[in-house]
Amino acid sequence: MKIVTVTGIDKSGKSTIISELFKRTNGLVYIIDRDISTWHFFNELLERSKDNHLYKKQYNAKLKDFRKFIDLSILLTIDEETWLKRCKEHKEPSLVGNLSFLEHQKELVKYFTKAHYPNVLKLNTSELTVNECINEILKRI
Repeated sequence: MKIVTVTGIDKSGKSTIISELFKRTNGLVYIIDRDISTWHFFNELLERSKDNHLYKKQYNAKLKDFRKFIDLSILLTIDEETWLKRCKEHKEPSLVGNLSFLEHQKELVKYFTKAHYPNVLKLNTSELTVNECINEILKRI
């Protein structure tokens, strides 16, 4: 069984990609919604940790273990125009925290990149259809 993570900002297409990938692989791929770097991003964005030094030490240890068992880490990005359209369709006008769309996506990408996953696939869901994304993923797993 392959283990895959799917990361991206809200409304980037994570749930849609996860659902379709599950169907296309007959459930033979274990899919994690958001990787550990996203947890780290939100922890720092929302200042959840009281002891930042201890938290970073624990995060680095968990990240090291996480890298060992992930077969593919997928990063979904989205253009702002498409994101605004999806937010309107889903009646979700804002992101968590005080960052703008561009800042939020940029920071999420930065944290994902700093995690140094061994097998990464980046997909822009504004430029690719769901089917095209799934086909790219299936080529990699």
